[in-house]
Amino acid sequence: PDRTVVGRGVYGFALEDAVLMPGNASTDTYPLRRGMYFVAPAGARVQGGAGLLIVSHEHHPIFLLGGPVEQRGRLPYIDGCTDSLLLAPPLKGDPCFNHLHFPPRTLQTQHTHPSARVGAVIRGSGVCVFVSDTGRECRTALKPGVTFVIPAHAIHAFETQEETMDVVAWHPDSDFGPANDDR
Repeated sequence: PDRTVVGRGVYGFALEDAVLMPGNASTDTYPLRRGMYFVAPAGARVQGGAGLLIVSHEHHPIFLLGGPVEQRGRLPYIDGCTDSLLLAPPLKGDPCFNHLHFPPRTLQTQHTHPSARVGAVIRGSGVCVFVSDTGRECRTALKPGVTFVIPAHAIHAFETQEETMDVVAWHPDSDFGPANDDR
């Protein structure tokens, strides 16, 4: 199917091969292979495939295309997990896109984030453990192709058994990056 999305910033991840046409009137096309990611500043049209598309109306990113995602992250993250920044924010506070790698037998510490997270499982399997609005602990199975939204301040953690799990996650506001007053 053909998907056209409009916004000042369209962030995407290819779970299957597709073709990207960034911008409203652009005739440029880019092959999206499984595991590739992008941000298009003036909307995008995606033909074929399957994946994750996130629209931001508040920011003006730079066009970037990358991937495929590596086998594990480059930076240490919670409880032995690793993280890589895939799409950096042009300015501090702008959205960013990360790859999180969870090794086998991960029992991540429950934690929260100050803003929502939107993501997709790209490899492996695991479980998301979260606390519902009623205070009850819930568990959701995760496998490739599953997309999710974690609301701001929601208590959550990820677990794996014998298999690794890899997730891409969009953050609507970064707490790092260049600022207008940097010299």
